[in-house]
Amino acid sequence: MRFLEPDQLKIARTAGGVLSLDVDGEEHYEYVDAYRVFPLSDGERWVSLRVHGGAEVGIIRRPEQLPEEQRRLLTEELERRYFAPRILAVESLVEKFGESHWSVATSAGPCRFRVHSDHTQIREIADGALLIIDADGNRYRLEHRERLPRQILKRIEEQI
Repeated sequence: MRFLEPDQLKIARTAGGVLSLDVDGEEHYEYVDAYRVFPLSDGERWVSLRVHGGAEVGIIRRPEQLPEEQRRLLTEELERRYFAPRILAVESLVEKFGESHWSVATSAGPCRFRVHSDHTQIREIADGALLIIDADGNRYRLEHRERLPRQILKRIEEQI
């Protein structure tokens, strides 16, 4: 495992809109992907930089120490990769043929989606919140589930 220090790095966006990386002015990577090592429990630290579709270049332990512009580029990339709207209200939740059909209000607007009812698509994460993964692989975050109507909360807890 290789740790990358912020003062060793130069992160930039290429003309094609992807991230590039220079390490100590000696190594250049034209297209790198950024991944959170602990996306659910410690999403602000521990970022893995990987050659697109390939091997890990290294891990940045404290990305907040990057220069402002590089930190902004990295944050934009991570927010795009880990886009997970917050569910603000559950308007309806109906079980049909091994799937639950959700109609919700989210931080990104109203949404309808399906979740396979196989007890793997709804997970408890940090602070008691739930991560819900729909049938298309999209992620949603449900906080404060105790505020939900009892009948909806019961249906959700049956799927955890």
